Amino acid sequence: MRSGCGFLTLATAHPIAPHRGAGLAVAADPWDLPGGYTDRLLLVAATGVLLSLLLTALVYLLSTRRAKAMALVEEATRELRAAERAARDQSALQQAILSSLGEGVTVVGGDGRILLHNPAARQLLGTADDADHLEDWPAHYGAYLPDRITPFPAGELPMVRALNGVAADGVEMVIRNAAHPDGILVSVSARPLDRSGGGPRGAVAVLHDITELRRYESELAQFAAVVAHDLKSPLTAVHGFAAVAAEAIAADPPRLDTAAAAVQRVRQGATRMRTIIDDLLAYATARDAPLNPTEVDLRAVVEAVVAEHTAAPPLASLSAAASGGRPPVPSIAVGPLPVVEADPGLLRLVVDNLVGNAVKYTRAGRIPHVEITATGDGAGVLLEVADRGIGIPDAEKSRVFESFHRVRPMDYGGTGLGLSICRRIVERHGGSIAVEDNPGGGTRFRVFLPQPVLPGGGWERPQRPVRDPHLATITSPAVR
Repeated sequence: MRSGCGFLTLATAHPIAPHRGAGLAVAADPWDLPGGYTDRLLLVAATGVLLSLLLTALVYLLSTRRAKAMALVEEATRELRAAERAARDQSALQQAILSSLGEGVTVVGGDGRILLHNPAARQLLGTADDADHLEDWPAHYGAYLPDRITPFPAGELPMVRALNGVAADGVEMVIRNAAHPDGILVSVSARPLDRSGGGPRGAVAVLHDITELRRYESELAQFAAVVAHDLKSPLTAVHGFAAVAAEAIAADPPRLDTAAAAVQRVRQGATRMRTIIDDLLAYATARDAPLNPTEVDLRAVVEAVVAEHTAAPPLASLSAAASGGRPPVPSIAVGPLPVVEADPGLLRLVVDNLVGNAVKYTRAGRIPHVEITATGDGAGVLLEVADRGIGIPDAEKSRVFESFHRVRPMDYGGTGLGLSICRRIVERHGGSIAVEDNPGGGTRFRVFLPQPVLPGGGWERPQRPVRDPHLATITSPAVR
């Protein structure tokens, strides 16, 4: 038997028994036989081991790479979800900002199509249906030039100019449609959006209602003219009669009667100027003063105002030549009045103007008769001031609440601000004021303050004794 390093003995050499039948003896050595000894099994085993190691390494690598890939996918998914949440939050924030803006915002695409109107723009434009294209915009929303007659040209819209890369500021137009039958004045400013791509991809426009602003500016101009005129007249009178008084006193002998009459006219001029200044201050207060609503005893307010208007002027302030005697004391009747929620100072201005007008606009020589009553329910309180004066012509009723409008100014004077002040104050309280004829003659003003009657508001309270002989309590209409 032969063996060697690296060889595997496959068979043991032994002599082959001689074949007895043939008488021939044969013997063979395995090393001399083909395939008797081989190293293929070792190579196969080594290759198998190597393949197993490679497969194990590949499986390991694949498993670790898969874990890393899954980790990367999960991380990317988390980032995408976070970005999606951030985008949703950003979109919600932008939508909330657009929805809460008091100014109208319109966004237009590069092709001229309307992409967005925020709620303020829809309300300002007066319709919930959007125009499809800028070409339809003026007709769809009822846009006109400031002359209120000529339709606004579509090609001159601020949004069209912005699409052409030109900013537009403060372009005024009138919007008149079913929602705004009287028309509102709108200022529109527009800017192009993103010109980085070689041209505007759209435009954004901001719309602002300037109706009240223009009305206020007009009132200020009228205000200045009225003030200049109304102050100039009494100021001239004061200057002239002061000179007359000085000459009368310097005369030898002094003309005291002339001087006294001139001084009285000076005092009247000063009173007139003070009245004008008071009205102007009240006008500014009614518009701009902050509201401080609180519980107000309406009866106490009325009593204080009535006491002022029924108090006789001192004799020293009158001149027989100038006044013709003391004016008659008004007769004012007051019914039960509640406690209301309002600004005390501004509510007093309303009552004072209404009572003052009722007393003032009475035919000469007649006693002014005024009735002040109130009714109320869950919706609010209705205050009525009625008189037996000269009344208001039907043609004037729609204009009496305008600033500086005066009925029969030559006979009764005034600045024409009293009822305008009342309307401003009442509307700032969310209410309304109206005028109508008083049955039997005169005028009746109705002031509605939208609020529930406060608990213990005074409808059932016993009336306090009336201290002023000219202030009487009358029976109020039944309160439902």
